[in-house]
Order: sequence, then structure tokens, then C-alpha cells
Amino acid sequence: MLIPMKLAYKYQTIAYIDINAFRNNINIIRKKNPGSMIILPVKANAYGHDDLIISKEAEKIGIEYLAIARISEGIKLRNNKIKMPIINLGAELGNNIEIAILNDIELTVHSQDNLKEIISRTKKYNKKINIHLKIDTGMRRLGCPLEEVEIMAEKIINSKNLYLKSILTHYADSGKDHKLTQLQTNLFVEKINNLKAKNIMADFYHLYNSGSIINPPQLTDSFKYAVRPGIMSYGYSPLSSNLNYDLKPVMTLKSEVIQIKHIPEKAGVSYGYTYKSKKPAVIATIPLGYGDGFPRSLSNKFKVTINNKNYNQIGTISMDLTVIEVDKDIKIGDTVLIFGNKNECINDANDLAKIAGTISYEITTMLNSRIERKIL
Repeated sequence: MLIPMKLAYKYQTIAYIDINAFRNNINIIRKKNPGSMIILPVKANAYGHDDLIISKEAEKIGIEYLAIARISEGIKLRNNKIKMPIINLGAELGNNIEIAILNDIELTVHSQDNLKEIISRTKKYNKKINIHLKIDTGMRRLGCPLEEVEIMAEKIINSKNLYLKSILTHYADSGKDHKLTQLQTNLFVEKINNLKAKNIMADFYHLYNSGSIINPPQLTDSFKYAVRPGIMSYGYSPLSSNLNYDLKPVMTLKSEVIQIKHIPEKAGVSYGYTYKSKKPAVIATIPLGYGDGFPRSLSNKFKVTINNKNYNQIGTISMDLTVIEVDKDIKIGDTVLIFGNKNECINDANDLAKIAGTISYEITTMLNSRIERKIL
């Protein structure tokens, strides 16, 4: 049955997106890298922050490029009237190459076989296609080997239908291993200089991600590189230190109390009775679980904030529900702060990530479509 138009569906768990926090983070990045082009990663639903909300704001504040990892992500943006340049950092094969061209999504090339197919499929289009050449300087996922860089670059510039828009690489551990980051930087700059000596140049070059923006390697040239600030744009540092430059979390995850119960001493709670009450207690249930992308591994290990007080989560986090031990002051409908700005709640995403043995990226990115994204 259709919902009558006069009745609006209300999500009980909402991820609020703070546009002012996002702008704050972008301003920090710009001050850190004056004059550098920003390539904003909005892949994986903008790290869980809603790619449409973030992309529309990126257009407003003059960010130069968006970056995705799947062609479907780019098509979604185009279908929602996002007109700014989009680079697909992933590898596309077959018909996806032409779909990218038809949707004005720029392709990254990683291998000679991939380049050969792109050249073949672009022959029917009477225009130059922007291509981004990725070099593998040590990450060893995607990217052409160092010994093939010049061969591939020459094939791109000699192709009738391709245009060498940028050359890039990706750091393996810019958050921790500064020595490795410096090595990768040196290899990249060396290859760029070799290409320039042969008069092969791209419009721009990019290698800096969040970790290397915060803790940059030394450059042996004075060239202005573009930056790809991922998690940094959303308020978190990939570094274990406190070098966060006053970044502000963009997402605040809130739920609400949907049931209150009084339980006796030694009462088991949720699956497997991983928690048993030590005394009579008041418990509250909230509509949040691993079916929403919230980690089950946090069971019995974290606190939430309700009405400016912190309460323990208890029992196993289930697919749809989580239980909190509260007190008599808590009522059905009260707002439960899971994580966000620490001025309001006990946790940010990094705190939960440490407890779960993961990273802040995963905490925000895993949250799925059962949770509404709403501009704060």
C-alpha cells in the first residue's frame, strides 16, 4: 500500500551531515596547500556522507574535481545534475569504457592492455577523451609498472582520441611510514622529470592524499601538485598522532529510544547473553544494528550520549537493534548520540574505530541506506 501523501515517513536513525564542518575542513586543506587543485574523493557514497550532498556542496565552493572508484558512482552523480569534472580512479573494462565517455566521466588507465582497449573503443568518438595515467610507485594494487610509464604516456599523447590530462600515484602508508612515502615521492618525481625531458607533460599531477597533506614528504622540485584529500575532508586524520589541524567531523550519527524496560539482577540481554545485569537495571532499545552497517564487534565496548549523559551499550549488537543501560531519566523518543563532534557526544568515528580495531573510514563508509543522510 502506498503511504498517503499527508503522512511523511520518519527515519529513526539519521546521519546528520554538517556542511559547515565540511567547509572548515576544505578551508584547512586550501590553507595547507595554497594554489593547489583539489580532487575530492566522493567514492563509496562520499565515505558514507552522501555523495550527492557532498558533491553539490563541492560545486558551490569551487572544488575542481570529484573522484570516484566505480562507473556507477559517476552515473549517479550525472543523473542528479552534477556537472563538475569527475575522474574515475578505478579500472573500467569493456562497455563501461564507453559508458564513461558518454557520461563525461574521465578514465584512469593502469596497464597497457587497459590502454589498448580504451584506444580501440574511443575511435568511434569524434572528440578528445581525458585520460589519467596512474603509476605504481609501491602500492602494488592498480597502476602501470615504472618501466612502462614512458611507453604508455607516449601511446596516450600519440593517440588521435586521447588527451593526457593528469599523471598520478597513490601512497601505501602515508599515515605512518614517512620513509616509504618519501621513496614513492622520489620515484614519482623522477618519472615526471623523465617525461618532461621528452616533452611529455600532463595538465596536472597528483599524489598527495590526507596523510601526506598533514605530514608531507620533501619534494625535489617546485611544481604545484594537486591534492586528493579523502578522510581529511570528512573530519578525520589518518595519522595516529594528534596532527589534525582542527578538522571537524562532518557526520553525526543519531538514533532514538524506542523501548524502555526494567530488568532484574542477573538478567541476560540480547543474543548469547554476552551481558548479564549485576543488579536491577533500566535498559533502552534503539533501532541501530549491523544491518545498518554498524559494527557488531563494538558489542559491550562503547558508550553513547543521551541528554548530555553517557551510558554503556550492553549485550550483542543485533541486525536491527542495540541495547543501552540507562536510568529512570531516559524516555521513549529521547535522542541517542552514537558518534560525531565530541563537543556533543562522547565518541567520534575514530574512537569507535579504535575500539573495533579498524579505521574511521570504515565506520562511516559502512553505514548503509537504511540510515537517512540529512543536512544538519
